[in-house]
Amino acid sequence: METPNPSPATDSPSRAIPYAEFKAAALLVLTVLLIGGFVLYVMKARGVFEETQRLILVADNSEGIKSGMDLTFSGFPIGRVNRVELAEDGTVHILIDVTKEDARWLRTSSIFTLERSLVGETKIRAFSGILADPPLPDGAERTVLRGDASEQIPQVMLAMRALLENLQQMTAQDAPLNATLGNVKSVTDRMQGRYGALGGILGSDENAKKLITALERTNTLLEKTDARLFAPGGVMDESHAAIAQMHGLLRDVRERLLKVDAILADAQAIAANTREASADLSSLRAEVENSLRKASGLIDEIHRKMAVCARHRDQTAMIERALFAVFALALAACTSGPVAPDWQADAHSALGRFTSAYLSGNSRLAESDFARARSELARTGRLDLVARAELVRCGVRVASLEFNEFNEFDECPGFAALARDADAAELAYASFLNGQPADPALLPQYYRAVLDGGQAALDSIEAPLPRLIAAGVLLRSGRLAPADIELAVDTASAQGWRRPLLAWLGVQAELAEKTGDHEMAARARRRSELVSGSR
Repeated sequence: METPNPSPATDSPSRAIPYAEFKAAALLVLTVLLIGGFVLYVMKARGVFEETQRLILVADNSEGIKSGMDLTFSGFPIGRVNRVELAEDGTVHILIDVTKEDARWLRTSSIFTLERSLVGETKIRAFSGILADPPLPDGAERTVLRGDASEQIPQVMLAMRALLENLQQMTAQDAPLNATLGNVKSVTDRMQGRYGALGGILGSDENAKKLITALERTNTLLEKTDARLFAPGGVMDESHAAIAQMHGLLRDVRERLLKVDAILADAQAIAANTREASADLSSLRAEVENSLRKASGLIDEIHRKMAVCARHRDQTAMIERALFAVFALALAACTSGPVAPDWQADAHSALGRFTSAYLSGNSRLAESDFARARSELARTGRLDLVARAELVRCGVRVASLEFNEFNEFDECPGFAALARDADAAELAYASFLNGQPADPALLPQYYRAVLDGGQAALDSIEAPLPRLIAAGVLLRSGRLAPADIELAVDTASAQGWRRPLLAWLGVQAELAEKTGDHEMAARARRRSELVSGSR
């Protein structure tokens, strides 16, 4: 039996690895270096080697807060929670490490919030509204504002409970909503009757039938009225005939008025002749009397023509008065001495029209008339006359209680520019109007009594405008009694002066409110609305 030969691989010894110990040591050192580098990288990434400063946030609850949480600013992490501890006073201190580089975003005015939502983690945020404030020091302690959405759940549940209770009350059997629905159902049931919605609105078919009957009668009446108005020979045809007749009468009146205008032109010519010469007064008077007789006959003819049109009687009377006034002036001019200058008559007339227009509330016409009067007076070159006209304007403004932007009486700026050339009497009157001391001897008699006696003197002034001026001066000086206000209101009302009446009614209403007389105040306001045209 042959024995097998041993294989060469089995008999030879194991082959040795060259430098095995050195390679194992190098691998071990490399592994240690890799582990150390990784640890150093992680520590650097976690900010272990960065210089930090400590920030302490104070809260009343640490729920949801854990070490390692980020402190964010505008969404970027600038610090990390180091630990959370319980202070001696029972509050929670959150110790946060903030890197020196990111600490520049924290200021002494910064606000810190702790937000906890229903879903998600708790977040700590920093808000710095004013970056120009001083930086937050190291170890600063700030109170954190908490916002926990879960804390609002009990309040929401209470609100929902109240809402459900209200809904249950609304849907109860005896609730007003059910009663309302029942009423709506009854109305809709009635609307299903013979007369439909009309029966439902009026409550029953009988009421609807009555309304329909009334409408039918109304339609019948309207048809009859239409027949009477617009049928041939009806009221409209008669009205057209009356209007045509009225046009004829108006044409006659126009012709008569043209004749009156011619007579007035003759009267003006007569007045001009009286200024130029007065040699033949007898013939001139005869001509005036002849013209007067012609005018009288013409007026009688106008009266006869306008007897059928009563609404033109006022116009006829006005023409008659104007004619007689013109001829009376002409006769007076014939028998008087030297004729007054034109500027004097024109200025006096313009000032009169200004006073009437201003007190009536027509500011535009008043300013035009005053400008005309001032222009006529300026023709003379006399500053004292212009100053006197300015005092007239100031007087009517005081009577109307005209105030400036400082709620005070105006100081008569137009007169102030001419004061140095005014007489002593004008200066005293200006001081009186402005509420300043004035020499009583230089004032009219009734104004002297106002300075001395007050209310009793106001009653003694018979002229309406001086009475209102005196009342305005007394009101400014605080010496006007309630009875004086009533007197001023009655005076303005009796003359129909809209502007001062509105002003004094306002004073009366204000005084009544202060004294508690609300009925008097309401009555004064109603009168003001009537005068101003808003009622």
